[in-house]
Amino acid sequence: MLEYEMQPIRREPVRLSAIARQAAADMLNGGLDERYKIVLRLADEETQIDGDKRLLLRAIANLMQNSVHHNPEGCRIAIETFLSEDRTLCRLVVRDDGRGIPREQLAELTELPYSSKRKQPPRHGHGLGLPMVARIAKAHHGRLLLDSPDGGGLTAAMEFPAEGA
Repeated sequence: MLEYEMQPIRREPVRLSAIARQAAADMLNGGLDERYKIVLRLADEETQIDGDKRLLLRAIANLMQNSVHHNPEGCRIAIETFLSEDRTLCRLVVRDDGRGIPREQLAELTELPYSSKRKQPPRHGHGLGLPMVARIAKAHHGRLLLDSPDGGGLTAAMEFPAEGA
């Protein structure tokens, strides 16, 4: 049985917009190939969550790397932040317009590889990335939602309680 132990969480007020900007800058500064375009759409600069910057940055970077890894021909990667109308939930979305994933496979992508809940082995890579992102979201009292519209692409949304909500 494969176990994954999360590093200790160092909580502090974190602006998701700042973490999204940092993740995009790190990816661009790391020599991102010109086949990939990054777009930022950041709403409500003041909204914060109670979180660990390092873990959140790791989660966003992982989602962007997945877009690059699974779309070798290139794609557009959008990073977006939202605040719910009632100001209780913050959402950070990483969306690409690449090949996408069949909807029937989405539910098992957050399961650890070789879990009895996973019907198919990881296709490209080791299969730990999305399960790790889901666990980071959960450690922040949030969740990871995945969608792959019929037209292709993958949308990964992390939802968190807004600080003070």
